[in-house]
Amino acid sequence: MIVLFCIVILYAFCLLYFSIGFIKCQYFKQNSKHVETKLSIIICARNEEANIEKCLKGIAQQNYPKHLMEIIFTDDASRDQTLLIAQDCLLNSGIEHQIIQNKLQLGKKKSLDAAIALAKNELLITRDADTFTDSNLWLQSLVDFQNQTQSDMVIAPLAMNSGKGFLWSLQALENNVLQVLSAGSNYFGQSFLCSGANMAFTKKIYLTCNGYKSHMHVASGDDVLFLEDVKKIPSSRITFLKSKDAIVNTYVINNISELISQKVRWASKFKYNSNKLNFALGFLSFLANAIWLICITKMFMQGALSQALIGILLIKLCVDFLILFVASNFIKNKSLMVYAIPALCIYPIYACTIALASLLLKPHWKK
Repeated sequence: MIVLFCIVILYAFCLLYFSIGFIKCQYFKQNSKHVETKLSIIICARNEEANIEKCLKGIAQQNYPKHLMEIIFTDDASRDQTLLIAQDCLLNSGIEHQIIQNKLQLGKKKSLDAAIALAKNELLITRDADTFTDSNLWLQSLVDFQNQTQSDMVIAPLAMNSGKGFLWSLQALENNVLQVLSAGSNYFGQSFLCSGANMAFTKKIYLTCNGYKSHMHVASGDDVLFLEDVKKIPSSRITFLKSKDAIVNTYVINNISELISQKVRWASKFKYNSNKLNFALGFLSFLANAIWLICITKMFMQGALSQALIGILLIKLCVDFLILFVASNFIKNKSLMVYAIPALCIYPIYACTIALASLLLKPHWKK
């Protein structure tokens, strides 16, 4: 019991540590004067006919000079209408663009790499095809922040679209906590999380890292593994953009098998990640969630309430709720707090299932 208690205390300490970093991370305030910067937006898509139009139209509606923008869109051998919809949107966008059509599926990294090779501008911004923006200042905030900080890489925030139900709440909860960890770790100079769905970096730093060459064989990691390569470059500057205007939204996955497949793909990069903090925190989180399930099971089997078991459960629940509350002040997921307590109680089952699936299933990019 003492061992279980110590693990949960360590888990709580780590979350509180990064939460403090998130709170201390200052909100970015845009100036009225903007620097005109040419940029290339890179988007790779496969079978995204349901989402690509909203993604591209949101970019076209940004309050940013279109003559400074370039969109490079790669269709990775989609079997639906993704390419046709993207072509139509880009032709009507008024933005200079290039379209790459892969006859055979190459995967995300090779598709991104080919697009970046064609990029005409120094500042590169990556977006996923299944994302959209609520603010028309998304692009301007990214550019202004990168110019002001002279960052080689900017980690920008990601949110789950508003929804309802426990499957939605579990994914939204997890994502919000990851944003706190991402900003908090960056504040303490220990960045280990980012998302290629909303990220900016210079072409110079990309070429210096040899792109995705060191991990091209890994199914995932165009973001986190690339982050680790950037960190190895002397004097490289990596920052987190804490701005509500900079938030990009993505969609929850409502199919259990697709969700597990996605998480398995993401988990596959752990063993290739040179940053042991990433694995350590992931493993610590798994232990804490497993301990929660052990304590609940033991209480039911004993048919009595043990002070030690209750203490462990309350510590984890309170810390999880606190970090979720901190995150929700930044990312406003409508109705998430309504699901907060039941979702936090169910989350350990979800987390442990994903962890076990990642050990048993083989990761793959979208079919």
